[in-house]
Amino acid sequence: MLPDAIAETFDGVVPNLLKAVSGMTGAVTGIAPYAFFCVAEVNDEVVGFLGGVMDSDVFSDRKFARDVLAWVRPSARATTVYLDMVAEFERWAAASGAIEVRGTLLADDSAERIASAAVRYGYKRAGIVIVKKVSK
Repeated sequence: MLPDAIAETFDGVVPNLLKAVSGMTGAVTGIAPYAFFCVAEVNDEVVGFLGGVMDSDVFSDRKFARDVLAWVRPSARATTVYLDMVAEFERWAAASGAIEVRGTLLADDSAERIASAAVRYGYKRAGIVIVKKVSK
């Protein structure tokens, strides 16, 4: 599932499965208490996942949670599994001391649709992320 998610989300990026499994394992086992990972199931089949981390401002003690990658198989996108995973992420964030949850949207065809949906669920637009490649 991870290769499908990476291929759809990050054009041309080759996933490092060992690194991904290590991060997921750390989150699930509690070895990395700053990390979150959950999966979504429909009819006993894993159809999606959401990963995130706890972060903080460099100038204060304020903590926030931010998503790293969320993905749902196309066959399950008409279900509530994404919203269910986000709700679990929000619960984890609050229990971990975060004051807010942040999400980053990629500049692709889905960004505006996802941003509009997020606003309907209580999120607000809070800025623009800028990116500049400095190496290949």
